[in-house]
Amino acid sequence: MMFFQLGVVLLQAGLVLALLALWGEALRGAAPAVPSAARRRLGDALIYVVVLILIGSGVSKLLRVPLAVGEMTLLGLTGGSYLLVAGIEIGNGVILALRPLRALALPLVSAQAGGAICAHLIAGQYFAVLPSAVILSLCWLGIFLRHPEALWSLGAARTGPAARALASGSGAT
Repeated sequence: MMFFQLGVVLLQAGLVLALLALWGEALRGAAPAVPSAARRRLGDALIYVVVLILIGSGVSKLLRVPLAVGEMTLLGLTGGSYLLVAGIEIGNGVILALRPLRALALPLVSAQAGGAICAHLIAGQYFAVLPSAVILSLCWLGIFLRHPEALWSLGAARTGPAARALASGSGAT
C-alpha cells in the first residue's frame, strides 16, 4: 500500500510540474497557436483517460460496487445524493468527451473534483484527496495540450492592454 501511495504522490508531482511548464511556456509567449500532432494526440489521450475514469466511477456507483458504496457511505453520501454524484460523474465524462463542449466540461469537472477533495478532507481522509487531484490535473493538462488557446489569459498578461500600458510607462489601462 505504501508503494501505491508513493506512486500516486510522485504522479501528482509530475503532473504539477508539467502544468507549471505549460504555464511558463504561455507566459513566455512560446505556446503554439496550433498544437503539433503529437501534442494533440497526447492531450486527447489524457482527456479520454479522464473520461473513462469519470464514466467508470459513475457506473460503478450505479452498479452498487461494494467499494464505491462503502466509500460514499463514509463520506455521508447515500440515497439520492449517492445517485446524484453518480449522475454528475457520468454526465461530466460525457460532456468532456464531446470536443465542442469541453469549455463547459472543464469548470464542471473542476467543481466535481474540488467537491470530492473537500469531502475527503472533511472526513479526515487526507490521502484520498490525491486521486481526485490526479484526475483534475490530468484533465487540465490534457486540455492545455490539446487546446493551447485555453491558456489565452496568460499570454494576455504579457501582451494585453494592461501589459502594453505598463511597458509604455503610462500605467493607464
